[in-house]
Amino acid sequence: MPIASRKPWMQWPDHGDKQFPVADRTLAINNQGSNRTPFCQLIFTQRQSKLMAIKEGNLEAPKREPLDWQNPQFYDKDSLYTEMERVFDICHGCRRCVSLCNSFPTLFDLVDESSTMEVDGVDRQDYWKVVDNCYLCDLCYLTKCPYVPPHEWNVDFPHLMLRAKAARFRKQGASMRDKVLAATSHLPHMLAFALVHHLSNLNDHEEIFRYAAGGFRDFTRIASSDPVMWRDICIANSDALIDLIEQYQDELDRVKLAISDGDTEELLRLFSRAKSERDSLIGNC
Repeated sequence: MPIASRKPWMQWPDHGDKQFPVADRTLAINNQGSNRTPFCQLIFTQRQSKLMAIKEGNLEAPKREPLDWQNPQFYDKDSLYTEMERVFDICHGCRRCVSLCNSFPTLFDLVDESSTMEVDGVDRQDYWKVVDNCYLCDLCYLTKCPYVPPHEWNVDFPHLMLRAKAARFRKQGASMRDKVLAATSHLPHMLAFALVHHLSNLNDHEEIFRYAAGGFRDFTRIASSDPVMWRDICIANSDALIDLIEQYQDELDRVKLAISDGDTEELLRLFSRAKSERDSLIGNC
């Protein structure tokens, strides 16, 4: 079972029936005579198994487990809050991700401004302020967090935020934020995944990819995203995403019909409007 908090690794292992800070224990052992086992040797012999079990950081490659989204417990509010408190407590003790998205400064401000200056002093309703600031970019998991699985603390912050969003969606339906993310992030990822998958199934796919230019590389860059993460995002935001995919299929059907009919005016109208909208809303990139 994963350790429930960051706190156990802050505690020193016992030395017989006494507890000493590092300097005091070293002094106490040294004062008992030169025939005593050196303090450092005691650590790596008598207490080796205990210290190795409670390790700081992870040297193994990350191993992401799939979300158990079909389990009713996955959506249970009390279970979710308990897991959020556990992970938030570890993040509070680490704070390496403070420079990433606004979820982490939000969390740390909530903790620092609480009565206890610990996660247990934060109102659980305020946890949703952290959830709302997570856009599932996955940078904390991929680049910062030293406690991702297979580390025993099993911290997967993006998966926890995805679980929270899914639980709220089941209870309240899709929010405007979910719909916006489906349109501007989730749908583009699906298009990139689908395009690369389709082309890779063609007989001459090696030649196609060999001569792919900058436009293709730019458009399909996001197809290199974590497949496990995006599988779970699809499930968590399925209603909003399916609706958009169906609308996009209708748009492709209109383009297909205009091409097959040789309708140059319709193609020019569609392309011109798309260019105008992108230039005005996003700007030239």
